[in-house]
Amino acid sequence: AAARDLLDVFACGVDLANSWLPIEHMLGALVLQRASAAVGDEVLARFDPAGLAVFAAGLAVADSVVHPESVWPMLLVSQLVAQLDVEGEVSARDLGLGNRWQAWRHGFSVRDSGRARTRSLVAALQHFVRDAVGADSWPARRALLAELAKADRAANADLWRPFLAGVEANEESRRLGVAQLRLLRLAVAWHASQPLPRLDDPLGVGPLQVLEVADGVLLRSAEADLQRHCRRR
Repeated sequence: AAARDLLDVFACGVDLANSWLPIEHMLGALVLQRASAAVGDEVLARFDPAGLAVFAAGLAVADSVVHPESVWPMLLVSQLVAQLDVEGEVSARDLGLGNRWQAWRHGFSVRDSGRARTRSLVAALQHFVRDAVGADSWPARRALLAELAKADRAANADLWRPFLAGVEANEESRRLGVAQLRLLRLAVAWHASQPLPRLDDPLGVGPLQVLEVADGVLLRSAEADLQRHCRRR
C-alpha cells in the first residue's frame, strides 16, 4: 500500500514534467526530486518483497516516460506565439518591455516587435536542435544551451528578462530529478536482492556508478553530492 501511495506522487511528478505548460514542466522536475529524496534507505529497508516489486515496476515505468532533455524552450515559444495571436491589444508588459516605444525598433507595435523576436528565437532554436542531435552527454548539451541563452540575451537585452533566461538551470533541474529517480531504482533493486540495471547518468557521461563498500553499496552520479548509500539492516 505504501509503495502504491508513493507511486501516485511519482505519477503526479511525471505528469507535470511532461506537461505542455512551461510552469508545470518545471514543477514536475521538482516533484521528482522531492519524492525521490523522501524515500530514504531506512524506508526501503522496511518494505517487504512484494512492496519492493511493486515499487520497482512503477519506477521503471516512470523512468521510461520522463526524459532528461527539457523541451521548455519550445514550450515557451509556443506560449509566446499563442499570446501574440490573441485578439485585442498586446501590452508592453506582456512582452517584457518597459514601454511600448521600445517596440519600434522591430515595428510599429508591441505585437510586431513580439513576432519579430519570436522569429529570431525560433531560428536560434532550430540551430540548437540540429546541433543537439550529436550532443550525447550533459556537458556537451549544456554548452549548446549556454550558446542558445547567450544569443537570446544579445537579441533581447532590452527586455526586463530575456526569454530563455535560466534555460541551463531548468534542464539541470530536470536532469537532477531523473538522476534521483534512477538512483532510487538502483536502491530498490539492491534491497530486493535483484541484479542492478545499467542506467545512464543524466548529469554525466556513461552509467550511474555502483560502488561496493564495507556495509553495503554506494550509488553515485557524476554530480557532486548526488548519491545514495544502501546498507543491510
